[in-house]
Amino acid sequence: MNLPPALSVTELEARIAQISSDIALQQEVLKNLERKKSADQRQLNAIRDPVARLPLEISSEIFLGCLTSQRKPGAHVAPLLFLNICNAWTDIALSTPAMWDTIELYFPGADCLRSWLPRAGKRMLTIALDRGLDHSVAAILHQHATQLKHLTLREEVDDELRTLAAAVESFPQLDNLIIGGLPDKYGDFEAFRSSAVLELLRLTPNLVELTFHSIQIEGFTGGKLVLSRLTSLKFGELSNADRILMPLTTPALEKLVLHDASIYFSLFLRRSSPPLDKLVLDYSDGGFDLGEVLIHVPPSVTHLELNSYTRSMASSFSGLENLPFDSLQNLRTLIIKLPNSSNLEPSWYHALLRFLSPRGTTIAHFDLFHYHSPPVVDGNLREGFRRLVDNGMQAWIGPEEHNYLPGWLQQPNDQ
Repeated sequence: MNLPPALSVTELEARIAQISSDIALQQEVLKNLERKKSADQRQLNAIRDPVARLPLEISSEIFLGCLTSQRKPGAHVAPLLFLNICNAWTDIALSTPAMWDTIELYFPGADCLRSWLPRAGKRMLTIALDRGLDHSVAAILHQHATQLKHLTLREEVDDELRTLAAAVESFPQLDNLIIGGLPDKYGDFEAFRSSAVLELLRLTPNLVELTFHSIQIEGFTGGKLVLSRLTSLKFGELSNADRILMPLTTPALEKLVLHDASIYFSLFLRRSSPPLDKLVLDYSDGGFDLGEVLIHVPPSVTHLELNSYTRSMASSFSGLENLPFDSLQNLRTLIIKLPNSSNLEPSWYHALLRFLSPRGTTIAHFDLFHYHSPPVVDGNLREGFRRLVDNGMQAWIGPEEHNYLPGWLQQPNDQ
């Protein structure tokens, strides 16, 4: 058997280099073929696709119907998904500004915003940022400041709010602003300085709705702020942000949701004199007098909700029955929600009845939601609620799945 002559090291290295070169060449040829195939496939998809043959107005509506309310960027989620199907779908997506007027980003995404927002054309924008503010993002928001309609900011610290306030002169069209806190790596919420919040609010002269969520406010450095068009102000759970009421005046306010109303609440109402229609008060702390709180509520209120997360609401109701009759004189709806641990004695219901009876002709809807066994009611209590119902009041007492009141009223008064 004759063996091939042995190759020298130099010859072997040369052969390996040649083979590597040939492999690289074939790989490049393969890549070119893949690109041509992909381009031809996109053209074929466009020819076969019935959507591509529809008028743009119709195909755009079909695409819009595929969107979710939260438009988070993702290659496999509309609208970016439409850019990866075929040329026709790409053209439709890029020719439909309404597909790009909303975006939600987690962590800073300046590059994404730079490519996304121009596709919205001149449409008004809705932007939500979770830990998404930095100097680059603030600069982009400055470029689109006149288009911004709805803005949600959820941050760990207030430095980002100051960054935005320093970058933007004004948000003249912004009518809905949500400011939320986020926990740090230890699960704690860092307090926001009131000055940082006010700096941002001063950029929103036409704000209509303002919401705070999971945000603690500390300190007050002075100054006043009038939000003349604000109609809705809401403080979500874990918020003591009612301190921001101290510098605020809102003469057009119609809806207020507040946690643990403090002295700032009464001063705010007196200063603003708003045409308040709906008031929701949530309480997580005890030691308050509900009557003292509600006596400052303007008579324009027609809808009142009282939500307690402790047993303190039950003990505070005695103050409510002593309210002057001209307080809450236009109230049409009263909703009270108490925690499961609240133990309501018959005397509590008598206090409730003394509040409701003088207003029986104005209050049309009353709900008392709680989850404990109802007490044994006496004839006076039963007759009092019967008169309210006979006069047209729609009433519910008990858990949301069961109304105790009809059973009470069916019993004779001697039981």
